[in-house]
Amino acid sequence: MSEGVRQRRSPAGKRLQRATFGGLGLLVLVFFAVGVVVAPEEPGMWRGLVLTVVPVVWILVRWGRYRRPAKVERWQDVVPALVRSREEYCLVLRAFGEDGRITLPDGAGMKAPHSSWFVPNTTLEQVVAKAVRRSLGFTTYAIVDQDLRKAPPGPVWLRAGAEWKTPVAALIARAHSIVLVLPPGQEVRDGLKWEVGQITRRGFQTRTTVLLPPPRHGRWVAEGYPEAFRSLCVVLATFESFIGEVDDVGPLDVEALRSRIAGTEPPSVMIAKMSRKGPFDDPELACWNAPKRKLVGDATYLEALHKQGVLWSTEAELSGFGFDARYPEPWPPVD
Repeated sequence: MSEGVRQRRSPAGKRLQRATFGGLGLLVLVFFAVGVVVAPEEPGMWRGLVLTVVPVVWILVRWGRYRRPAKVERWQDVVPALVRSREEYCLVLRAFGEDGRITLPDGAGMKAPHSSWFVPNTTLEQVVAKAVRRSLGFTTYAIVDQDLRKAPPGPVWLRAGAEWKTPVAALIARAHSIVLVLPPGQEVRDGLKWEVGQITRRGFQTRTTVLLPPPRHGRWVAEGYPEAFRSLCVVLATFESFIGEVDDVGPLDVEALRSRIAGTEPPSVMIAKMSRKGPFDDPELACWNAPKRKLVGDATYLEALHKQGVLWSTEAELSGFGFDARYPEPWPPVD
C-alpha cells in the first residue's frame, strides 16, 4: 500500500495462523499413526485414539485451507488517500447486492462441480483479485452496500451508501484496470449505465474487462446467462459508439454486435475486452468462450485473465507512459 493509505491487517498473518492449525492437524495424525506401528501390544487403545482424533484432524486441516470473510472498510477511510497516492490498482464494478453471487467450482475441466463444508466454491471476485495480483501485482478494490460488514475474501471491500457515485467516480478516474462483472438474470440498469458513461467519458474502454457468469451447466444454458449476454452486447456497443452513453445505443446496434460475437451459434462468451496493439491504434474486440463439454470453474477464468494475458493487455498498452500520462486527470473530488 502506498504512503498515506491507511494500513490494514495483512491477510498473510491470517493465512499463516490457519496454516498452523492445518499443519498441527497433520502432525497429530502422524503421531498417532506412528503410535499404532510402534505399540502393537496395545493396538486397541491406539486404534480407538486414532478413530477419535481423525475427524478432528480432518476439520483442522480443512480449516487451515478455509478463507474467512473479509472486513469491509468505510470508503471514506481508504479512497481519498488511495486516489491521491501513486498506487496503481484494479477496480471491480458490479451491481449492489451481487457481491459473491457468481460462484465457481474449484478447478476446471471436471465432469461435475465439487465443494465441501470447509472449502466453499470460489467467487468470481476472488478469481479476479487473484488474477490481478498474479498478472499486475496490484490490489483490487470493490464497492459494496453500506450495511455489509463482512464479504468474501479477495478484493479490498469498501462500503458506501446513497453517496456511492462519489467514491466510484474517483476510483474509476484513477484505475489502471477495471473489471465489470455482469450478473445473471439482469438487464442493464441505471447504475450500470452511469458506470459505463464514466468509463467512456475518460476513454477507458480498453482498460475495462467485462466478465459474464458461466454460460452453461453441462449441456444446458445457465439460468440468467441470456440476460447477462445481452447486457454485454449493450455495454460493448456503447464502448464502440460515438456518444458513449447506453441510452444512445439502439436495438440494431446491439443485434449487430451480437451477430459479430456469436454469429448463428448459441453464445458462450465468458470474457470480453477491447484492446490496442499500440497506444494510437484503433481498439479491437476480443472474446473468450467457455470450453465445450467441460465444467467452467475458477481455473477457467484464471487461465484467461492471467495466463492468456487478458489483464496484462492493459499494461502493454500503457507501458510507454509514465504515471502522470497514465492518469492525466487532477485528483478526484472525494472529500
